Amino acid sequence: MSDTTNTMVSLRINGKEYKVESGTTLIQACHNNGIDVPHYCYHKDLSVAGNCRMCLVKVEKIPKPAIACATIVTEGMVVDTQAPEIVKAREGVMEFLLVNHPLDCPVCDQAGECKLQDYSYTYGRSVGRFKEEKVVKHTKDFGSHVKYWGTRCIVCTRCVRFTDEISGTQELAVFNRGDHSEIDIFPGMEIENPLSMNVVDVCPVGALVSSDFLYQARVWFMEQKNSICLECSVGCNTRIDSLDNEIKRIVPRDNQDVNKSFMCDYGRLNFNYVHHASRIESPMAEGKHISWKEGIDLFKKKIQDSINKNKGKSLAFLVSAWNDNETLYLVQRLTKDFLNESDVFFFMKEREKDQIFPKFRISGDRNPNVQGIKTIFGTDYFDKRPVKALLERINQGLDTLVFLGGLPNGKVPKELMDDLDKVRDTIVMDYSHSEITKKASLILPSLTYMEKSGSYINDQKRLQRILPAIDPIGGGKADSIVLQELMNALKGEGSVLSASGVFDQMRSLNAFKEVNYRAITDNGIPIE
Repeated sequence: MSDTTNTMVSLRINGKEYKVESGTTLIQACHNNGIDVPHYCYHKDLSVAGNCRMCLVKVEKIPKPAIACATIVTEGMVVDTQAPEIVKAREGVMEFLLVNHPLDCPVCDQAGECKLQDYSYTYGRSVGRFKEEKVVKHTKDFGSHVKYWGTRCIVCTRCVRFTDEISGTQELAVFNRGDHSEIDIFPGMEIENPLSMNVVDVCPVGALVSSDFLYQARVWFMEQKNSICLECSVGCNTRIDSLDNEIKRIVPRDNQDVNKSFMCDYGRLNFNYVHHASRIESPMAEGKHISWKEGIDLFKKKIQDSINKNKGKSLAFLVSAWNDNETLYLVQRLTKDFLNESDVFFFMKEREKDQIFPKFRISGDRNPNVQGIKTIFGTDYFDKRPVKALLERINQGLDTLVFLGGLPNGKVPKELMDDLDKVRDTIVMDYSHSEITKKASLILPSLTYMEKSGSYINDQKRLQRILPAIDPIGGGKADSIVLQELMNALKGEGSVLSASGVFDQMRSLNAFKEVNYRAITDNGIPIE
């Protein structure tokens, strides 16, 4: 929370001088400068509630401990976050919070990333003094994806504020009073909005848990890799958690320029295709498994035969907007430098209506890299080459079609499937069997975005990277690798570059001229 003037104020925290923006809260000033202030109800993307009293600090000239989440910095303020009386106050807060809390950490999904565990270690007592009977609260399903354990709840109201302020759906409220206060859904309602599972993320304890992740894995055993969501053109920043090379969950990662701390349920839950039985495990020709060398040699032969027939004009590429920038760039190079300006057409999911919430947007454009296509090929080129234009080309006579898919559960338009019988050779590069692979003369298995490196441009023209979250499943290769192997086969030599190496070549394009791939941070960078 800062004012529009961006004036700076000086203050002293734990004996050290700091300068922060006027209007900043004390807890923000501390966190921004690496000073830990414990908290439960405070969340930087939600309004201030000030009800947990865990963020108490000592402020000179204020007679009582102040809550850092609701105290605005002032010039010359002197703050102590670890004064003896403050530590004692936090210990008292922790004792009250744990009075009715069950000792069920061994079966709680939040174990390992629970603030109650963390602060209990720092500020808790080894022996509880409460001998009376504990208050037991209800356990219930709040919706198809969210379960509630009332006894674990500390009534921080983060979840209530999320449904009030971010989703605007207002399913949750605090019911009853005193130590009987608990979170519940209004009668006749369920949390079924497209942002429902964010209430699990904002819960600092194990009161709200994911039905889909329940008892799946302990967090300390999982590998965690930063990534982005490709379910729409927003490109929410995410973290992919896996165990034994199997994806267990996807959770949002903070990026104040893209998605704050949230993401939609579509992107969170749509990863089953990565481990689906339909994954293509090896190159195939005419229904038979072949080696990668045989696959690349056959790819080269089919391409050359098509070129020789009509100077490349009998060859076309159909590329989905799910492909990364590196793949798009190599397709452009391949068609210009090797294949006599063969045409490239673009396949996308049909646009839906945007879903707008008070403080979140789910784009109706379900294609994550339309901006990448426009940046690399040009907007005019993109606009003139939809699937409809490809159908006209097929009916005029097309010998070979190379299809680069990459859409999870994506369906090729029926009119294209009907016309594919008119094409002599259909070459498919994709990671799953589908209707189009049934008509392919050559199939080369690719990888999902969770198994490879690359970059995408979201609808706000922010360039963002993906890195492998798991090892490749089966015998697939990244499309950018396969295209380079094809180009090397066509010219008889050459090396195969990583995604960063291909991006270095992409810097010949004006949009990427000033961009260093290694300098793209986890939060991405805006481009022109």
